This record gives sequence, C-alpha cells and structure tokens, in this order.
Amino acid sequence: MPNIAKAHGKNDIKRKIDTLLHAEGVKLLAWLCIDNDVKHQEVLDVLRYLMMNTEDSPDNPYNPFIEFLSIAIENYEKQKYVFPKSDPIAILKSLMADHNLKQSDLPEIGNQAKVSEILSGKRTLNKRQIEALCQRFHLSPVLFLASTSK
Repeated sequence: MPNIAKAHGKNDIKRKIDTLLHAEGVKLLAWLCIDNDVKHQEVLDVLRYLMMNTEDSPDNPYNPFIEFLSIAIENYEKQKYVFPKSDPIAILKSLMADHNLKQSDLPEIGNQAKVSEILSGKRTLNKRQIEALCQRFHLSPVLFLASTSK
C-alpha cells in the first residue's frame, strides 16, 4: 500500500482512504496494525484528514473507520510511550526547585513542619493538598495520584 505520509495533498489522502475502505478486510486490518513510527504518522495523517474534512455527526459513514483509527493509534502510543510511575515527593521537590520555593512557601500543604514530613516520606499528600497544588501549578492530579496506588 502506498505510504500516506508521502502523499502530497488532500486528494492523495482521500484516495488512500477510499482504497482502504474498499480493501479486503485482511488488508485493512494489516494496515491498522501500527508497528513503527512511519505507519503511526500515516495513520495520524488519515485520522486528521477525516476529522477535518468529514461531517461531525452520528450519521457520518466514516465514524466506524475513525473509531478504528483512534484505537489503533492509542494502542501504539500506549506501547511506545510507557511512562514510569511518578513519585509525588520528587514532583513536589522539583516544583519547589523550579519555582525557588521553601517549605514555608507551600501553605496549600500546611505549615513548614507538615511540608517537611511529606518531603521526608513520613506523610503522603492527601486529596485536598493534591488538588491545591494542581490548581496552583496548573497540573493534572494524575501526576500525584498515579504513583500512590500500588
């Protein structure tokens, strides 16, 4: 199958989509098995084209194809981009260093003694503290929560 990443223009991508939709099921499934960065980019290009150039409605005949593309991309990215579990203490220390903060500069956690206990690992951040830190530093709570579950 031609490489969509090398296509020049919307008509080439549209022809690729039409070819794929009329391909035998086995060929289509093989194309959706993303196993390298070039194929990943190719599938992303097709998805982008469909998202930008087809109707956004429940009746869009491309919806099942868009769903398959999204799942294929998600599966590849989950395998390719594995992130280690974060360490809330390391994140907090990094935020403090990046923003030149002392323990007393974190009232959303509590007093200096409480911050010290958290930084030393004697205590863990609670939900309220995580929410306050995320609001202050514009972060996702996932950074702090993902690592707290074992």
